[in-house]
Amino acid sequence: MTDYSEGKCSIGSKASCFVLGLVAGGAVAMLMAPYSGKDARARLRAGAANGEAKVDAGAEFLKRRTEEFVAQAEDVFASVKNRVVG
Repeated sequence: MTDYSEGKCSIGSKASCFVLGLVAGGAVAMLMAPYSGKDARARLRAGAANGEAKVDAGAEFLKRRTEEFVAQAEDVFASVKNRVVG
């Protein structure tokens, strides 16, 4: 048995523990999954489409606000320019 109290263990031991953890985690995930694979994929697709729609709406909002800000900045710049130039 390996003595871990000194912090020494072989690479093979670490790799085998990692692989064992992957297998155990995968098994638990398969057993605990709330939906079948087909249902899970459908829910993921629907969630991705919903997220895409929200991102698109947010991008449109930012574009509109940016255009408004630029228009205001141009007005302010023109006003200041007229005061300075005469």
